[in-house]
Amino acid sequence: MQTKCLDGIAPLQIGDEVLPHTCLVLSRVGDHVDQLLNPENQAIQNSIASRKREFSSGRRAAHTALRQIGIEGVPIDRTGRMPNWPSGIVGSISHSNALAVATIGPDDEYVGIGIDVIPVLAVSESVGGRVLLDAERQWLSQMDSGTWRTALYSAKESIYKAVNPIVGEFLAFDDVELRVSLESLEFSANTTRARESSNTVKRGKGYFHRIEGHWLTIFAVSRTEDSKES
Repeated sequence: MQTKCLDGIAPLQIGDEVLPHTCLVLSRVGDHVDQLLNPENQAIQNSIASRKREFSSGRRAAHTALRQIGIEGVPIDRTGRMPNWPSGIVGSISHSNALAVATIGPDDEYVGIGIDVIPVLAVSESVGGRVLLDAERQWLSQMDSGTWRTALYSAKESIYKAVNPIVGEFLAFDDVELRVSLESLEFSANTTRARESSNTVKRGKGYFHRIEGHWLTIFAVSRTEDSKES
């Protein structure tokens, strides 16, 4: 994975063997409305100032990623809350109130990529009790559950962002059960019952990273014969 950090953020150490031919850009949230293309600007013209900052920062990160592969001047509009990427590209955008991140990859190698960034203590115990499964909460009981509770929440967000555009199926938090490898900081998942998206979720692979007091999670589904059939 090619990475680019803007605004003085320390470089992310992600190996080239992780999600090859993808690009990730991480930046700080700021006022970048003047860098939006016209359709993007129209999408938030009636939004409050904080929303404009977050949206424009995400689009800035996304356009920076696209420029790494020679794509410029193509607006990233949206359907609902999902970005519409240029032809041949899959990707995802996320932001907190401090950081914005975007990742892209070629659609001949990946059918979906999801990303999420969230402060490490953003998910309370009560929220975790609603969105995590019994097995996940049991696993958390052996960990520093405050930070890892947020990590699991973020992982499920990145799974949804990767899978929903492929299948068009809504996945609630309790529809997906995570498996975490602490040694490699990777995760995978299964759906808790048979669904249209089950095979797609199973084929994906996820990664945890820590950066500036945030969890950053990435989940990608490679283009294999199995994922094509899901």
